Amino acid sequence: LSLIAKQPQSQFAYFAAHGDASALMKWSLDMSRSMFADNADMKAKMEALQKDFSAIKIGAVAGSFGLNSPGPEGIVNGVIAMEVNPALKMRELSRKAMAELKIEVPGVKQEHKSKLDAEKVGDLTVDVVTTTQEYGDDLPGVEAQKKIIEVAYGKEGITQRIANTSDTYLQTIGGGAEGMKLAIAAIKDPAPAKPTAVAKSRSRQLEKANLLFMIDLPNLALKGAVIADELSKAGTVPPLGAQIPVAQLKGLKLDSSFVTFAVGTEPEGVRLRTEVPSSTVSGFFKIFQTVTTAGRGARGGAQ
Repeated sequence: LSLIAKQPQSQFAYFAAHGDASALMKWSLDMSRSMFADNADMKAKMEALQKDFSAIKIGAVAGSFGLNSPGPEGIVNGVIAMEVNPALKMRELSRKAMAELKIEVPGVKQEHKSKLDAEKVGDLTVDVVTTTQEYGDDLPGVEAQKKIIEVAYGKEGITQRIANTSDTYLQTIGGGAEGMKLAIAAIKDPAPAKPTAVAKSRSRQLEKANLLFMIDLPNLALKGAVIADELSKAGTVPPLGAQIPVAQLKGLKLDSSFVTFAVGTEPEGVRLRTEVPSSTVSGFFKIFQTVTTAGRGARGGAQ
């Protein structure tokens, strides 16, 4: 699972899978094809795409998830990297899929708008794909869904950026152009001089894992609380039921601390291992201590 070390090292969550992911791709395409059972034209296009994708060999897959402060690009910052042979063919088929596939079900219409080779990072070009959704007026909770998409990805819609090296297919979701720059730098640059928190956490897990999940819960909770307060004060989301001491939380520095879960196959079985480091517990304790201290101060000042 070395591909996880080639993810941006400042994210809150990571996953990696080792093995041949072609079967997973086939399952995904089968599911997508079933959505068009009553549309002969779209079903035929899906079958053709499935045949093309079957000629590609997909190896290890890794991804990561982070949160940005609210802004034009939204708060979501996701990265996916796949070892693919050939990677350029994967990108070409992705372009074809985006151009041909349009989803229209009762109440929802989804389209993709692609700008090919729209950006450049070093010697790599980047496609920018924006997915927009139109909702029927009679769809329950339509305004809430629109607001969620806007907060997560920005007003323009769900924006993905796609690039490839000779053997890696790279895709970001949200994060803007800077997110792709960081993803490409992580893929192309050698390992950092000092082991990162991600690398240290990985080293404590199963050496030969087939699946690996990592999540920095204290820092994710801390960032989430600050974002929720910012969105509430901006009127983007309803007022929060509790007062969050944002100034104090912003000043709180927590070491990265990953809860990890790994699965590895062995000749005679499957091994599972979960690790919850003590720093995760202490991180949450520091958050709790900061919130309660600020709360006591606020009550004392009000007397």
